[in-house]
Amino acid sequence: MSLLVSLNGGLGNLLFQLAAARTARYVTPNVALIEMTPGLFGRLQQYIGEIEIPLASKLQHQIFASSGSEWDGPKHHFAKALRYVFRPLMLEPIPAFTGIPQSFRRMTHVLDGYFQHPDWYRGQVARICAELVQNRPALLPQELSGVVAVHLRRSDYVRQGWDLKPAFYRAVVDRINSLQGVERVMILSDDAMVEELFALQVQASGLTVVDKGVFGPSSARRDFYLLAASQTLFLSNSTFSWWAAQLRFHSDPGNDRLIYCPKPWMPDGSGQLLQNPSWIGINAVYEVDS
Repeated sequence: MSLLVSLNGGLGNLLFQLAAARTARYVTPNVALIEMTPGLFGRLQQYIGEIEIPLASKLQHQIFASSGSEWDGPKHHFAKALRYVFRPLMLEPIPAFTGIPQSFRRMTHVLDGYFQHPDWYRGQVARICAELVQNRPALLPQELSGVVAVHLRRSDYVRQGWDLKPAFYRAVVDRINSLQGVERVMILSDDAMVEELFALQVQASGLTVVDKGVFGPSSARRDFYLLAASQTLFLSNSTFSWWAAQLRFHSDPGNDRLIYCPKPWMPDGSGQLLQNPSWIGINAVYEVDS
């Protein structure tokens, strides 16, 4: 039996998928990664370095990959036809918080999911964090003493109703102001306008907002490592910040209790498995603010 594990989404999802592929090797040694959008394997390598799990063949990508002209070629139309013939038999959707199935269908080739159940990632977190440390850009700090980092996840979360509303972040500001000796706050977000508005709110409360520009040009990679380096973390309900928290704990286990997270993690109550019992929960608000 051979298995392909799909690569989908942003950094957090990619790290879960890599963990799942490595775990799947305990089921069969014949495991490869398949990019559902071209370029994701290379992006993962920026954070992890060399990946021992190979990338699927071009023909397999032509059959299964959902988009991207990179896989076009003389056999493209034939492969596209094969995709419609074989996809119902050979694609195995894995719900995000479902553990490893007791068995896979005989014809399964592609495991497609986000693999956020501990069965998939528990044994891989320490290794992935060590690789993240090894591949951290040299100019980024390992430690930001006295800095509180707040992550705001927007983009597709807004469309799906998963974004945390302003009331949640007002509670975050109140919690920061209750901490002893905290003056500097770093704000990290994929939405520049919302980040700027939140910075005004933080400054109005008497706190100083850290200028991230001193650490280099804006990028997701820079923000990920800055989040992980901060002394205290306020997470969004995002796998991006979840992995930053894992890296923070890996670097300094004694600071694990200085990590705050939304509770519940998602509007439907799912995601409890991602919440470390030692993290401090802040009541999450998902309904529209009045």
